[in-house]
Amino acid sequence: MIYAGTNGYVDGIEVDDVNRYEDELLAYMSTRHSALMSDIRSTGDVDSAALQAAVEAFTAQFVSTADAADGAAADVGGED
Repeated sequence: MIYAGTNGYVDGIEVDDVNRYEDELLAYMSTRHSALMSDIRSTGDVDSAALQAAVEAFTAQFVSTADAADGAAADVGGED
């Protein structure tokens, strides 16, 4: 999470969504990039390119609460 915060990935996230972003990022990294996380824990070395790619991919698919509500309202409003 420190990497995401200090590299601007959290800048576009609503304050109310930051805790959820953190929780979901950690879950995403644990499930989809477990080898990267294991390497960091065991060696202390960070594959910067791999970490950057993983955080970018997660951030691109993260949906804020406001965006989800707007999408749900559009879906409901679109059904006649």
